[in-house]
Amino acid sequence: MTGPHQTTAADQRVRESALTHPDVREALAFRHDDAWALAVVPVRFTSVIEIREHLWSLLAEDGPALVALVDALPADPDAFAATLPTLPATRITRFVPPHSELERTLCAMVAESVGVPDASRVGLDDDFLDLGADSMSVIQLVTLVQESLGVELPLEEAVDAGSVRALAHAVSSRSGRDA
Repeated sequence: MTGPHQTTAADQRVRESALTHPDVREALAFRHDDAWALAVVPVRFTSVIEIREHLWSLLAEDGPALVALVDALPADPDAFAATLPTLPATRITRFVPPHSELERTLCAMVAESVGVPDASRVGLDDDFLDLGADSMSVIQLVTLVQESLGVELPLEEAVDAGSVRALAHAVSSRSGRDA
């Protein structure tokens, strides 16, 4: 983005959709890296992936690729965009689609194990816990990896991975497949 932020009808639609989530107090929609981004002041700490999923269910392909939890809305979205890399991982989600066949397979396995109905909504960097993982779903994931890919992955390693990207590296290192 360049120049002062000007609110458009599309900005307003994304913002108003965000405000329908019970944990969103305030929201600011803006364009970042040619995609929608959203700064959210939450009512209480909440999962950024949960907010993203809520918006995707309402807006489909117009949903934001990036959601950031903030203490106060930024006055200048351009300046705020420059600070995004400094936000803690628990306060930001940026959807990154899988690129390799292994990553797509693992996204589908994670979606199945945590109950996400559409595997295309699981990104490489999405945190398993934010997606709804618990001990049983991680056991199911490890079982799926072993049965489908023939890779024995220790439960602790799957838990420590925490994301599809890290899981793909773990599977790749154990199997010789490219991540």
